[in-house]
Amino acid sequence: MLLRRAALLLAVLACGCPGPLPVKPPRPDAGPCVDHAAGDASAALEAQPVGIDPSGNLKVLADGDALGLAVPGQGGYVLYAGVRARNLQACGVTMSAQLVDGTTGQSLTGLDQRQSDLTTPSGDYFLPANDELLFALPNIPACPDPLGKGVQGKSIVLQVTVTDRTRFKAATVRVNVVPTCPQSLQANCQCVCGPNYQAGSCP
Repeated sequence: MLLRRAALLLAVLACGCPGPLPVKPPRPDAGPCVDHAAGDASAALEAQPVGIDPSGNLKVLADGDALGLAVPGQGGYVLYAGVRARNLQACGVTMSAQLVDGTTGQSLTGLDQRQSDLTTPSGDYFLPANDELLFALPNIPACPDPLGKGVQGKSIVLQVTVTDRTRFKAATVRVNVVPTCPQSLQANCQCVCGPNYQAGSCP
């Protein structure tokens, strides 16, 4: 399992609006990806959910794990989450992620999509390179949420779909997570990510 400190306050490209978004490629200064099979190309695509926790560590997610709410460049709060995967082509993988209601399946956040190169081994799976994580993992626009329900501290389903570059393989994984404010931003984060947020009302 990869555990690595990530800089949560990096300015990244993420939209704060609801609805499907265009696929965002890796950052422009990323080197070219040399395509190869990440695992067994003849086997079914397998994936496990991963995300950055409130302490800035990347981890494989289990039910009930906390996901850290972070501030991107344009304001609001996002969650960095995606998958590690195997048995697909390493280059040009598409990940899309959002939070959904576990009972109704209703979207609770916008959907973010990223193009990723899964070139770094992680156990028997593969991840984007360490210095690409915040660009290659979906940046889920979590707060303010479009329905005004507030996601902070609630158990919510993270849903991630990963698709091979060839489009012949795809897998969707779901896990219950708890979006959690970082200690350094408690007051503002809990207000913006709480229910019935009103613009300008937070400290």
